[in-house]
Amino acid sequence: MDKAKFPVIFVNAGDATFNILHGYSGNLDAKMIRETVTPLNEDMSFTVLIDESEIIIKKIKYDIYDIDNNEVIDSGSISSLDKTDTGKKAKIKVGVDLESGKEYAVKITMISNKSKKIHYYTRIKKLNNSHIKEKIQFVMDFHNSILDKSRSSDVAKYLETDYTKENKNLAHVDITSNIDFVSFGGLSPKVIQDVVPIVYEVYEETASIGLNYILETEKTAGKTERYNVKEFYRVRYTEDRMYLLGYERTMEAIFDMELASLAKNEFKLGITSGEDLEIVTDKDATKMCFVRERELWYYELDTKKAVRVFSFNQDDNDYTRDNYDQHNVKILDITQEGNVNFLVYGYMNRGDYEGRVGIILYTFYPEDNRIAEQVYIPLEISYQVLKEDLNNFSYVNEHNVFYFAIDNVVYSYHIPTNALETIVSGVKSDSFLMSKEGKFIAWQNSVELENMKEIIILDLETGARKSIESTDDENIKILGHIEENIIYGYGKSGNIAETTEGTRILPLSKVVIVNKNGDVLKEYKKKNAYVLSVKVEDNIIELTRVKKSGTSSRVIYQKISPDYILNNDKVKTSSIYLTERVTDVAKLEKYIALPGEYFIQDIPKVVKTSNTIITEDTTLRLKQAEMKNSKYYVYALGGILGAFENAPEAITLANEKMGTVINNNYQLTWERSKSIRSTISGIELLSANGGMNSQEASITMLLSHIGVQRNKNDIDTSKKSIYSILSESLKTDPLNLTGCSLEEVLYCISAKRPVIAMKDDNNGVLIIGYDEFNITYIDPSIGKEVKKGLQDSTDMFKNAGNIFISYVD
Repeated sequence: MDKAKFPVIFVNAGDATFNILHGYSGNLDAKMIRETVTPLNEDMSFTVLIDESEIIIKKIKYDIYDIDNNEVIDSGSISSLDKTDTGKKAKIKVGVDLESGKEYAVKITMISNKSKKIHYYTRIKKLNNSHIKEKIQFVMDFHNSILDKSRSSDVAKYLETDYTKENKNLAHVDITSNIDFVSFGGLSPKVIQDVVPIVYEVYEETASIGLNYILETEKTAGKTERYNVKEFYRVRYTEDRMYLLGYERTMEAIFDMELASLAKNEFKLGITSGEDLEIVTDKDATKMCFVRERELWYYELDTKKAVRVFSFNQDDNDYTRDNYDQHNVKILDITQEGNVNFLVYGYMNRGDYEGRVGIILYTFYPEDNRIAEQVYIPLEISYQVLKEDLNNFSYVNEHNVFYFAIDNVVYSYHIPTNALETIVSGVKSDSFLMSKEGKFIAWQNSVELENMKEIIILDLETGARKSIESTDDENIKILGHIEENIIYGYGKSGNIAETTEGTRILPLSKVVIVNKNGDVLKEYKKKNAYVLSVKVEDNIIELTRVKKSGTSSRVIYQKISPDYILNNDKVKTSSIYLTERVTDVAKLEKYIALPGEYFIQDIPKVVKTSNTIITEDTTLRLKQAEMKNSKYYVYALGGILGAFENAPEAITLANEKMGTVINNNYQLTWERSKSIRSTISGIELLSANGGMNSQEASITMLLSHIGVQRNKNDIDTSKKSIYSILSESLKTDPLNLTGCSLEEVLYCISAKRPVIAMKDDNNGVLIIGYDEFNITYIDPSIGKEVKKGLQDSTDMFKNAGNIFISYVD
């Protein structure tokens, strides 16, 4: 591969330099990229510092977008660029007034002396005073102190050490760890690249800031080890002092074959938090491959041959460009001959596709140590979104058919003939499953409960399909899989119900386990008990169950104790396995242990691969219209930690990790930061009366507040749930917050969006305000505005099931 050539950009604002931006060849949707944010003070400007590398920049253009409607509100170009020691710089002055505290997307286009366009993305936010210089200075002082044991005591006062916590692994430390672990234990760390602060979120008082770098240490045996380190800080500025609100650090060893233990017959992985390192072997376990820190490694136990199959890192490393971590490698399979099919997906750091986001299917041929590109799929999304939308499914069969799924669409692509087929689209995570070992995928014919009548099983090798159908008065639902077997259930169509807030459920009266041929292995059925979902852990299936309750027109199901099914199939174990040791210096470290009959007599010499020259176009272009999603993305710790199909799960994780939640339109749905107090005014109080209950009154008040008028007959909670009524009335889906805590829900009030809540089984209220001690809500059942203590309100809503519903503007 050619070395990385694209310029990188640094941002200077508020007398501080931060936020490194990497260039994209593709013209992405600016609001999709959430890697950095730049705060603007009164002068409404920021400077970009351009590290040119091998591409000479002659001109820059910029566009500023309103994220809410994706409209360009300001644009300009700069041809006169000032020279610096490493390249050039330019000052961008925003020419329109920005709403204070609101994020805007920025696209900066660099134009080279050869008319090549490279795009860079960030966000900007106008703040009266972000104090960004002071916040970054605090972070860098903390960072430098923990690298030096003689200074580490200076920052110990900022930690919230939990002395009951067992500190044993340097791979992950946080604000509750002790100062010894936060300052890298017995290691003598040395940073070997420039550390550039990355501002992820910023407000006037607080900010979330990250540091990413490579660390080098020298161990007692004299051998050097390297680590990828990520630090995350959440800080608060006050005139008196700085506060550390959150600290989290991950540390992953970079694999080095020279660190193999000859005495113990092990390959050293070193410091790592990875509990699920996937070691893929051939049938006889004489050849293996694994991925460590975005590098693919291959080893033959018989011949002692070791190959670094794929990596963007070079011997003469440009850490800033080569080690940019917005991509990953996924192993699909390994044959008896040792051929390995694998994917590289995300941002391409260097080579022919530098600056592009996509998926490349490669095959590694160990006989002549080369990799060959089979398929290249360019995409116009960020790596952070792509890694969540890949659906964890890719497979290549013996006939060179490549199966893959992106954003709930499953494709098959016959590589020799370039024939693309859409197998199924619109599947959800809970209605689709795959088994690489079983070589099959399975899905439901519909995501709508009423229409779930069939499960289709596709054999990935033969292409044959097997159908499992329900009877006319029943529906069928996929629940999951255990080992290579499918778990599903049957439920009566007449039992489909809606919870108070609007979650639709299909209670299952029978659960069945079958193999990929549809042969029944086990059945589960209990009187007066229905199954809603299952959780598979090790060899045990846990069933979430409910029972029917109530006599109202809308059936109620109450949760009961779970039940369990023990799977009789034994979990297969490999002769190659992970082991661990603890030392005084590095604490807990992990190793790959080889079978006793295979000895590492000498340190294996690492072979590098060559890239096969491509003589034909391997590009597969997907229709962007097919790629739709309905997810909530959790941005925290510098990236997307997960994508969820319901908001409460996303908000719970975002709250725990001090992050934000973005919906599928990349709109800010929830953030941890909120004002100290907030009140929504202008809402006309409605009372429950003979023709309208408290839930219906709350719905009417919320809709009226956002300018939606509905006929009284259309708001009938005896026939429909609150969520269903709002769905029919709003242009976008309502925001179902059921299961969130009251504290989490109050963000909506801070964003001036009222929230419907249930105060008991029957009565709804409309939350419209809060302060440090109370919340304010309109209670139609008594026709009054009520102020109630935070703790009393929390208990009241919790006892009612924490049922909350709002919306996103």
